Amino acid sequence: MVDLKTDNSVFNFDFIAFGKFNTTKKGERILRDTYKRDFLVDFVSSYFADGFSLYTLELFPGSTRYHQQILSHSHAKDGLPLRKYGSDDDVYAEFGFIKTLLQENGYRRYELSNFALAGKASIHNNVYRNMENYIGIGTSASSFIDFTTLPDLRRHITTDESCRAARWTNTKVITDYMK
Repeated sequence: MVDLKTDNSVFNFDFIAFGKFNTTKKGERILRDTYKRDFLVDFVSSYFADGFSLYTLELFPGSTRYHQQILSHSHAKDGLPLRKYGSDDDVYAEFGFIKTLLQENGYRRYELSNFALAGKASIHNNVYRNMENYIGIGTSASSFIDFTTLPDLRRHITTDESCRAARWTNTKVITDYMK
C-alpha cells in the first residue's frame, strides 16, 4: 500500500460554504444532511488534512452560476428568492460552523480563509499574499514575477521597460497549452 502522507507533503482541502440547510422530518433546520455533516466532522477530526481553505460562495449577476441558478428554478423567474444556495445569513452560518469545527480540532487560522495544523501552513498562500515570485505549471495555472527581484526575466516576458511586475494565467485548453 502506498503511503500518501510523507514528511514533506502537505494536504490542503478547499471548502466553499454555500448555506445549504435542510429540514428534518421533525421540521428542524440543520446544516446539510446528517450524513454529510458527520462525514465532514469525521474527516476534520481524522487529521488527514494538514490544512483547509474555506471560502464563501458568492453569486453575482452576470456570472455563469448566477444565471444557471435563475434558469433552473422557476420560482426565481417569478421574483422569489433563489433557493439552490442559501442566503447571506445561511452562508455566514455555514462558514461559522466549519470555522469552529476546524479551530476546535487544532487548525489555526493563519489567513482570512486558511486554517492549518502547526507548521503546515500553505507555502503558496503565503507566497501569493506577500507578492513573491511563483511560476504556475499546467492549464489554468497562474504565475507572478516581480522584475525588481528578477530583472533579467523582463525581456522574456514583456518589452515594456517600465513594467515592474507581471501576472498571467495559462490557457485553459490543454491542446493549446501543449504547443
